[in-house]
Amino acid sequence: MIIENGDSKFTEEEKRNLVVREYTSEEIQQNKKAYVNKSTKKCFPLIVLIVLCSICSYILPDMSYAIDIVMVIIIFLFILTIIINILNYRIVKRRHYIELIVDKKLPIEAGSRDAGASDDSCMIYHYPVEGRDSTSGYASIFYIGKEKYENAEVGEKIWINVEYAD
Repeated sequence: MIIENGDSKFTEEEKRNLVVREYTSEEIQQNKKAYVNKSTKKCFPLIVLIVLCSICSYILPDMSYAIDIVMVIIIFLFILTIIINILNYRIVKRRHYIELIVDKKLPIEAGSRDAGASDDSCMIYHYPVEGRDSTSGYASIFYIGKEKYENAEVGEKIWINVEYAD
């Protein structure tokens, strides 16, 4: 894989040599359900904080202005989390994947979106593994998500969801 404009992309050689598999309808439904459960767990603490702020604002009227500011920030974070979850949900709905065997975890790569930026806010992190297709044996460097990277073990099979056009 190569990094192009901050995104990881398959090379033409990889497109020829990797075996793309298709999820069954049941697997797609399981993936969707697991993602919704995971998303709900991320949003639940924010909902609890909003309720707690409402209660505190009612109990402590002298502090209501400060509590209202905190509540607005929490609501903003809640909406942002929902938007990110919706955008990531399209990845979960993908019907195709490649199955890799992890041979080696490589060091995390950091790149900048803006060549002139000096702070971490513009940094993009890529999580590379050296691996091979479980069917064809084609070996390459693959970029996977942060959570998959943290949980990946050498010798383990992992699936990478891909967009696929016949």
